[in-house]
Amino acid sequence: MASDVEILDGPRQIPGSINDYYLIGPCNVPDAEKTAASLGGRLWAIGSFDERNYLLDLFGNFDGTPRSVWTGLSDEVEEGDWRWSTGEIPSYTPWFPNRPTVDTARNNAYMTPGGLLFDADGSRATDDETPLYAIVEIGDVDCNGNGVPDSLDIDDQESEDLDGDGVPDECQSEDCTGNGVPDQVEILTTPWLDCDGDGVLDACAALENPEIDCNGNLIADVCEGPDSRGFLGTYYTNQSLSTEIVSRIQDEINFTIGG
Repeated sequence: MASDVEILDGPRQIPGSINDYYLIGPCNVPDAEKTAASLGGRLWAIGSFDERNYLLDLFGNFDGTPRSVWTGLSDEVEEGDWRWSTGEIPSYTPWFPNRPTVDTARNNAYMTPGGLLFDADGSRATDDETPLYAIVEIGDVDCNGNGVPDSLDIDDQESEDLDGDGVPDECQSEDCTGNGVPDQVEILTTPWLDCDGDGVLDACAALENPEIDCNGNLIADVCEGPDSRGFLGTYYTNQSLSTEIVSRIQDEINFTIGG
């Protein structure tokens, strides 16, 4: 055993999952991860509301004692970018109100018996006076919940893995346009859809922040050169539509086209 963390219960199974689950602890995150690895698994990645409830029914009050449990959710790689230990972008994160905090020491998340997430310092086995346990998940990762291990989805070309990290692209990226193609896949295959290279599709950035797209064409203004078409179009769009075209052209701004 890689650490002295006690295994309290397991293996257990829940409906709709291909994995086994263990309750261990109390422990800090490094020791929990070592124990999980020694069992051939990882800290729990919450896939859905139902999965959360099944596991809390098993472990949240194990042996009559309320148990808050470490999950595999962390922003240790990049502050503010919370990801599961599997590399997935979380689709279900029931944070307690006003959590996560901006405290940079609180890089890991645990779940209370009531099913809410709190960020905490993963180097500790307690949060204030609350002892922290952990749920270990063992088995093939199935991030999209289709009952097929991710590795087989990729091998059978049911899922894309354009960055080659072994995680289906649909589990690593949002789909802000709702077209069924993960944003990062669109950016990899059609990079001109992210003209400023900020990792966000231009159309989504413009819809979220209209002030960066004054002519409403779903392309950030910084990506459009000051040529006659783009500049004039931008200028006209910002004028009152009741103003006649001719008066707009004769406005105080003089346009020099071609020189």
